[in-house]
Amino acid sequence: MNSAKKQNQKNNMLIIFGVTLMVVMGVSSISPVFPLIKEEFNVTEQQVGLLITFFNLPAIFLTPLFGVLADRYGRKKFMVPLLFLFAVSGVLSGLTTNFNILLLLRAINGAGASALGALNVTLMGDLFKERERLKVIGYNETVANIGLAIYPLMGGVLAIFGWQFPFFLSILAVPVGIATLFLLEDSHQNDGDNLKDYFVDLFKVLKDFRIILIYIAGFSTFFLLSGAYSSYLPFLSEYKFGFPPWITGILMFFMSFTAAFAASQLVKLSDRYTVKWLLAFSYVFYAISLFLLMVAKSFVGLMVSVIIFGMGHGINIPSMHSLTTEITSRKNRGAVISLREVFFKLSGTLAPLMMGLLYSLNGIDAVYLSSAIYSLGIFVLLFFSFKKIF
Repeated sequence: MNSAKKQNQKNNMLIIFGVTLMVVMGVSSISPVFPLIKEEFNVTEQQVGLLITFFNLPAIFLTPLFGVLADRYGRKKFMVPLLFLFAVSGVLSGLTTNFNILLLLRAINGAGASALGALNVTLMGDLFKERERLKVIGYNETVANIGLAIYPLMGGVLAIFGWQFPFFLSILAVPVGIATLFLLEDSHQNDGDNLKDYFVDLFKVLKDFRIILIYIAGFSTFFLLSGAYSSYLPFLSEYKFGFPPWITGILMFFMSFTAAFAASQLVKLSDRYTVKWLLAFSYVFYAISLFLLMVAKSFVGLMVSVIIFGMGHGINIPSMHSLTTEITSRKNRGAVISLREVFFKLSGTLAPLMMGLLYSLNGIDAVYLSSAIYSLGIFVLLFFSFKKIF
């Protein structure tokens, strides 16, 4: 590889990492100011929770559209305006004095972030091959988890100056957008197919049982992450142990950094185990972690549990990205990955509701026991399916 090609690949990789940091900013940076927003706008806790709902729901409908358009007309053409849209809607969110307008801006912000996340994974599949792709996917997940660990701290510090200031972090998407415009390699290749042929080929891919399994895995991962882990770890920490919120923050911080480290080792792990088995066995880590959270008796027990969760999560997401990009072609990769993002968002929306119902009926132990059993069920499904079809 000549020096110019190496520089182009380095630029591509750094831009992908920059976009990832924008994508994971959307919720993690503003969650520390939720109590301040409640007070500022004189709304309830449930209404404040709509800031997350409005961020997630529009993506279910808009992300597949952006995926199809990116397949047809190019990734870069949509990434640049989406980055600027993310920046503008985020800044305006911090300037508004009306809660309903804030919700509308959150919907715009979330639609942009979700589409960017899907297109970013698509680019990793387009621009990098085999081992290099694995390395970039692993490092990208490391970057994502570092962002998820650091943004709440940044949001908490900025909250000292007012509820608006964490929203202003989205202005960082402007330099990322400029770099994308001028430095990102355009991976789009138009094969000349008409729209009908494109959708015929796309539906053939979507009927591939391997893709269906990846969609099930993706739904399950974010169901576990958004339900038992993100939604109920704070309650477990407070109600069962009497720990203050900052202890929960420390636990989540260590989970994210463990996941970041595990993701950075993806290439080394793939030298010993194929990616499909890394994905399948990551659910064993989830199951062990969730069971240990249920039976934990101390802070040390909780810490060990979340570290195991982080190990599984750090292996899970990049393995899923790798398998998806490996199976799909550049022709329809954007749509396939965007539809997978829909399953992520659906599970992230449904999990807190379903776990909330289970919690109200049987208590917090039922949340963790059922989630652990579900994790093992997904492992069994993937294990026997992968043996037959991969």
